Amino acid sequence: MNQSPRPNLVIRIAQYAFHHFFIVIIIILALVGTYELDRMNVYRAHPELASAEQATEILKKVGDIIQLPQEQPTMAIINDAASAKKEQPFLKNAANGDVLIVYPNAGEALMYRPSSNKLIAVGPVDNSVQDVSTANLLIQPGTVSTSTNNE
Repeated sequence: MNQSPRPNLVIRIAQYAFHHFFIVIIIILALVGTYELDRMNVYRAHPELASAEQATEILKKVGDIIQLPQEQPTMAIINDAASAKKEQPFLKNAANGDVLIVYPNAGEALMYRPSSNKLIAVGPVDNSVQDVSTANLLIQPGTVSTSTNNE
């Protein structure tokens, strides 16, 4: 039984490569896990960062569907679609989880549904109020208007 040393060498190289590949994969998984854990802890400590990241992602997706004005919008997630539909006709097709995006300076409002990546409604905004910082958003059929709490 004369066995050549070459097959043993090939097996050793294969085993060596497999073990090192496995170790590299474990290290990569550990690094990714550590990164995600740190990111989660930052978002727990500063929830506004998660909201900002989510808003940026939503605006990117909506921007792929329609050209958006060059201003910072006001955004709200619709959590109670049933009452929103009763209060505002603009939201008649709203569902829980839809996002209302309002561009007051551009006079534009959009309702976006992330679950289907579709725009549900688009309408104009009536900016008849001078001080928008103290205003409530009132959405009328076909329009979105701002009005003060004093009405």
